[in-house]
Amino acid sequence: MLKVKMTQKQMKELLGVSQSTFQRWFSDEKNEKHNLALLLSTISFKDAKKIIEETNANKST
Repeated sequence: MLKVKMTQKQMKELLGVSQSTFQRWFSDEKNEKHNLALLLSTISFKDAKKIIEETNANKST
């Protein structure tokens, strides 16, 4: 399984949503896992690769 650490800002940018929408989606724990799985299933491989590369670049600095 691939694990990627992202900041909330990175996730919000990737998903293309406003801060209020992001907070609403992840405000209660019951919905958080379902919503995250649903949203992550819509991310293209290209987007995921870009995030991984950015995250790895940030680790090395």
